[in-house]
Amino acid sequence: WNDFTHFLDDPVHGDQEAQNEIRLTLGGGASYLISNRVLGFDTDFLAGLDGRYDDNHVFRNFTKARQFLGVAESDRVNESSAGAYLQATTHWTSWLRSVLGVREDYFTATDAGTNPGNAAQDLFQPKASLVFTLSPKTEIYLSAGRGFHSDDVRGVTQAASQGITGAPLLAHSTGEEIGVREEFLPNLSATLTLFQITFQSELTYDPDAGQTSAGSPSRREGIELNVTWQALDWLEFYGSFASSHARYTQENDDGTGHIGRYIPAAPTAIGNFAAYVKHMGPWGAGVEYRYLGSYPLTPDNAVRASGYGEW
Repeated sequence: WNDFTHFLDDPVHGDQEAQNEIRLTLGGGASYLISNRVLGFDTDFLAGLDGRYDDNHVFRNFTKARQFLGVAESDRVNESSAGAYLQATTHWTSWLRSVLGVREDYFTATDAGTNPGNAAQDLFQPKASLVFTLSPKTEIYLSAGRGFHSDDVRGVTQAASQGITGAPLLAHSTGEEIGVREEFLPNLSATLTLFQITFQSELTYDPDAGQTSAGSPSRREGIELNVTWQALDWLEFYGSFASSHARYTQENDDGTGHIGRYIPAAPTAIGNFAAYVKHMGPWGAGVEYRYLGSYPLTPDNAVRASGYGEW
């Protein structure tokens, strides 16, 4: 049960609603690895297949004091996906190796409920990395490739039923990064990464509706640091920090008169620090602090949230 808008939509009964989901998921995967010499270089070939099927019943009901008033939305979604990939890792020298890969994904979905319709899409994804091992303790890598996030099929079928171009079923992304891994001590290591990634469509959370929706294209550039310190055999510390410059690639209107390129709810900085107690027989423990910096609430950055930290 939730009540995002209070009395905005129904001034008599209020806007409380009940959400429920019944999901059956079946899936699996298989891969095969073989090593050989190609043109005199050691090469590892990896091939694989994976698939998944979801039978998903999602519905929302209007309620008051958790008593049923009416059906807001009821969707019965069947979604299937299949993927195939090939990867070749070639060791050119003792200090240089490359990783080349391709992947093909296919998604199909049907909705027999409030937002009826069909959607299907395939996506080809090339990926590549170069890894330089400067010493047993230092490694530099460059990576680039295409990936995706899947959007809510209800948004795709709803737009299609209205004859408009809506969210893609698979919103592709293209990213590049350069990083360095360093083992300062046998028990102390760190990874530093510079990255940029472009999304075909940005997922935006609408707090009044309590759901995400597909929006305009976006781009992120940033830096990420991860540090692991095994202080004792039973005590490990881990910390991470990331900062990114996130913007829409075009002016975006949130429908309330705020127009700009800032991405709502995209923080400038996030981080966490954790301590883990382990290897103590059946016992283990941990404590973690999470930090989320300030972030815009409107595309023009006129309204901001202060962020928060929590243990």
